Amino acid sequence: EGYDNNSGDQIIRGKGLALSSVSIEQDSAYWEMRIGTTQTDGQDDEHDENAFEILKFGVAKRCSTSELNSVQDIPEDDDSNRFFLRGIPNLVDGDIVGVAVQQSDLPMVQFIINGEPLHHMAINRFRGSIYPAVWLPLPDAFQVEFIWDEGQWKYEPPSAKFKAIMLARSIV
Repeated sequence: EGYDNNSGDQIIRGKGLALSSVSIEQDSAYWEMRIGTTQTDGQDDEHDENAFEILKFGVAKRCSTSELNSVQDIPEDDDSNRFFLRGIPNLVDGDIVGVAVQQSDLPMVQFIINGEPLHHMAINRFRGSIYPAVWLPLPDAFQVEFIWDEGQWKYEPPSAKFKAIMLARSIV
């Protein structure tokens, strides 16, 4: 389940792989995701302190709806070359995960947690059209808010060359 909030960002809840509808066409792109739980006050916390580690962030190639629905898990080293996602350790409710994608020099996906780069988690050498993605493995346990607008970002991208995702435009 996904919906837009008042600022134009998207909030994702539910279970499975969620892909953005806009592919990354520019050389360098950046966006942020705010993670949280869907629990309301008074509910027991049925997740341990490492529960957020099962979430995975990054990019993926376009899949059909039936393919998306059939995905049960996404391994860290996916052999299909369709999913470029990483689980990030030590996340807590309210953390901001930044994703920086570079396609020009050496295609790379970089991860930033609360403004601090996680160089050891970078994904290198991918090709083809990719889309921002998040993997939510448990139904109704977590929510992820995609923050697309650079004016709403909490942290700076790793370099000035990283900008918000631009919609591709065709010239007729």
